[in-house]
Amino acid sequence: MTTAHRKEYMRKWRAAHAEQLRAQSLIRNAAYRKRHKEKLYERRKAWVTANPKKDKQSKLDYYHRHKSEMDAKAAAYAKKNKEKYRKHCIARRNLMEIATPKWADTVKIKRYYHQAKAWGLSVDHIVPLKSKLVCGLHCMNNLQMITQSENSKKSNTYWPDMP
Repeated sequence: MTTAHRKEYMRKWRAAHAEQLRAQSLIRNAAYRKRHKEKLYERRKAWVTANPKKDKQSKLDYYHRHKSEMDAKAAAYAKKNKEKYRKHCIARRNLMEIATPKWADTVKIKRYYHQAKAWGLSVDHIVPLKSKLVCGLHCMNNLQMITQSENSKKSNTYWPDMP
C-alpha cells in the first residue's frame, strides 16, 4: 500500500469512527488533566500573569458567547443564596452612599440613571468607585452613559489620566 493510499484509508476510517475517537480522546484528556492538575494550574497561572489583557478579553468573549446561560446561572444563584446576594447588594449600596459627597445632587443622579435605563444604556463611573489604585466619587461629574458591553470591557481597570 502506498503512502497516498494509506492516508486516504486512514482519513475514511477516522471519519467512520469519529464518535469512538472523540470518546477515547476525552477519556485520555481527563486522565491527563487529573494526573497533571497542579502543573497545568501553575502553567495557566503563569500565562494569566504574563497576558492579563488577553485573559480578560477571552473571558469577555466567553461571556458574550454564553450570556443567556450565565445570566440564568446568576439568577439561579441569587435565588438559591438569597442571604449572600442581599449582603452583596447592601455592600454595593453602602459603597455608593460613602462615595456620594454631601454636595452631590442626588435627584439629578437618579434622573440620569432613569434616563440611561430608558435608552437601554448603562451608567458607568468614569473613575471607579472601587479599585486597587483609586476610589472615585458618586456624583454627576463622574458618571457617563455607555453600552453594557463597553462597561463590562472597561470594568474598574481604566479611567482617563490613569497613572
